[in-house]
Amino acid sequence: MTSPTFSGPTAYETWVHTLRAWSSDPTISLSHLPPLQDDTYTPQTYERLMVYITEALEAVSARWVDQLGRALSTWGSPFDLAHELIQLRAGLARRVQLSSHPSLPPGIRTVLLADSRRTVERYQRELEEGVREGLSRGRLPRADQEHVLRVVAENSFVRVLDMAVSQDGSRQTVAPLPVVQSDGPPVSRFGHRRLPPSV
Repeated sequence: MTSPTFSGPTAYETWVHTLRAWSSDPTISLSHLPPLQDDTYTPQTYERLMVYITEALEAVSARWVDQLGRALSTWGSPFDLAHELIQLRAGLARRVQLSSHPSLPPGIRTVLLADSRRTVERYQRELEEGVREGLSRGRLPRADQEHVLRVVAENSFVRVLDMAVSQDGSRQTVAPLPVVQSDGPPVSRFGHRRLPPSV
């Protein structure tokens, strides 16, 4: 159901109102956004709309990076880490949700999806590098370090790029929480040192 708060007298205003609301709460529905074609607006108008889209994506991404930093500073076992990484996928899925919106012109959608793919892949790459660096500074046995790195790789953020995305604001489930096999005693996070987020 469309909330009148996010609607306007024109398609452009509906997009702008919705983007502003979505940037603060990316769980709101985007299903009411009116379809746009390449010739719906002038290039100048599309440039203005892209500013709103970019700002919304950046706001959601900035909050996600903060959430990642908190998650990396609090996990206590590989199972905890796997749980946090899976929960964090939801935020990235919201970025893909907007980037792939079917009401966007195909050209804009292609550009936004390519940017989201690069961003998600970069987040995953920097996470793996940051965790590897943090583990190397700790005193964990080699086997435990490899266990943690395996958890990070197996619960990759890149999987959100293959999700079926709904535009109604419902939360997407990427996969059930995996059972993290224990190769020994619970692994604490590299001597309780805080891993500085690199994203």
